[in-house]
Amino acid sequence: MRTEDLPVIDCPKAPLARGRAHGEALRGTIAGKVERWQAAIGKAYGRSAAAFLPVFLSVTDFRTAIAAHVPDLL
Repeated sequence: MRTEDLPVIDCPKAPLARGRAHGEALRGTIAGKVERWQAAIGKAYGRSAAAFLPVFLSVTDFRTAIAAHVPDLL
């Protein structure tokens, strides 16, 4: 993607409003990327993302790392 093709989003100053404006403006783009990511998981691991991700989280203790480093994501 070229820089000039990137969408320009007018975001408010307040963090929550900024995040909401960004998410709403890119809702379709984000949904498409999530769908492609889930499809890639299925292709790579031979099972759906819905089946793979809970197992991944349980065997990697990834949630602990998220809680320690970026707790706002949980």
